[in-house]
Amino acid sequence: MIIDNKTGRAFGPAAIFAGYIVFIAGFFFSWFAPIVVLIGASMAFSFKGTRIDTENKRYKSYTKIAGLFRHGKWADLSVMDEILINTTVEQYGAWSQTMRSTTFTEKNVKVVMQGETTDYSVPVKQCKTKELAIQEASKLSKLLHFRFETE
Repeated sequence: MIIDNKTGRAFGPAAIFAGYIVFIAGFFFSWFAPIVVLIGASMAFSFKGTRIDTENKRYKSYTKIAGLFRHGKWADLSVMDEILINTTVEQYGAWSQTMRSTTFTEKNVKVVMQGETTDYSVPVKQCKTKELAIQEASKLSKLLHFRFETE
């Protein structure tokens, strides 16, 4: 069984907005329209994710480019042994032409796999609330036979 989850965007909000603009504008160019559309699509529709192959005991953190092509390598799942919940706050800032700053704050709750001997962690799923993340982490820990403790 393969579990496939989206874990976040590949670019920030400003780059995604610019990608939509470039994508739409690409249709109005003549000879290099396919290149412009491809650049815009890769900025607007790219995201990060994780696939877990439970039968072969492996996982892959990938970036899905333009929403079409997965890019990433499979790794051995045996180095991971614990499921955690990670809460982060991401801030994006933008400046207008009048030098006024605007800050966007986004709270993310992610289910993360981590190994006992490594400092490396792999985001598995992004959830909207901590309660939903606890449910998903509990299901995943039972499926993979990993340790998971709620606080």
